[in-house]
Amino acid sequence: MFIDNNWYGNKYIFSRYCKISEKKIFGSLQHGLFMVYHFKKSNKNKKKIGERSFKTIPWFVWNNFIEDASVKDKSNNVVSIGSPFLYLDKILSKNVFPINKEVLVIPPKSAQEIDHNIDYQRIIDFLMKKKFKKPYKILVGQSDLEKIKKLNKNFDCKFVSCGDRNSKYFTFKLYKYIKEASAVVALYPGSPILYSVFLKKKTFYFKKRFLKYSQRKIFKNKKLNKSEKYDLKQNNLILKLSWFNKYDQYAIESFKKEYNINIFKLNNKNTYKKVLVALGSNNIKSASEIKRIFGWNNIFKMLMASLLTIFMKIRYGDLK
Repeated sequence: MFIDNNWYGNKYIFSRYCKISEKKIFGSLQHGLFMVYHFKKSNKNKKKIGERSFKTIPWFVWNNFIEDASVKDKSNNVVSIGSPFLYLDKILSKNVFPINKEVLVIPPKSAQEIDHNIDYQRIIDFLMKKKFKKPYKILVGQSDLEKIKKLNKNFDCKFVSCGDRNSKYFTFKLYKYIKEASAVVALYPGSPILYSVFLKKKTFYFKKRFLKYSQRKIFKNKKLNKSEKYDLKQNNLILKLSWFNKYDQYAIESFKKEYNINIFKLNNKNTYKKVLVALGSNNIKSASEIKRIFGWNNIFKMLMASLLTIFMKIRYGDLK
């Protein structure tokens, strides 16, 4: 129903899990890592957890921590169902993924509304300095991959992408890349850290984005802040590196405060157990339960989902 339900193949994953054709969801899926502390610290408008325009429509989140925080903020219809990545793991549990010797490196990825310009050569030099053995496989966004090809530069590594975020196989590819890697190095504090630990890979986080610069598209409904730098001719907001430093620090603190995870020390049994909590492993639903709570067995909810899809596309069409 909501546009981001399609992101990263989440809706498709649940359809595969339920062994049915892909359908719209009557509700909004948490499409990536969401941290309460981070949201509170960076939320200038003091929005509540779970606050949304259509309160009668469910918000499906990963874990009890987010659900409980929503209840405290008096937000209704917030239901924890576990991360889509856990459902994907159940789908692919019998597949064989041969482990190679490549170190999978995950820097920030560009998307439709944000463009990151990364110094990949500095990443390679950094990995060598930290004694990570070659070969390196760097996972980038689809638009990043296209930019790299145009550079016509011979980097001493391999670049791969999971495709556009609207690809239904996006997370399938991410799962495969992580499963096949000898180790995973994350350069931003996001969900791949949890996925990698969950798949029992040697996982490392470094607070180094290696950004040259980043710019974000200005949407029609965005209020311009005089303290921020804009390129209004190109309709872009130039993001300062200090903004990312603050963002990353909030995320690091959030991992610690919410799940007691030190993301600088990930490779131990206790962290694995905490990651299970963060991903909501205790909230996994059966296929019949998913069909029921998504409204897939309810004609009225499916009709409402279709109507609201049209509304959301009109309102947020540039976020597809």
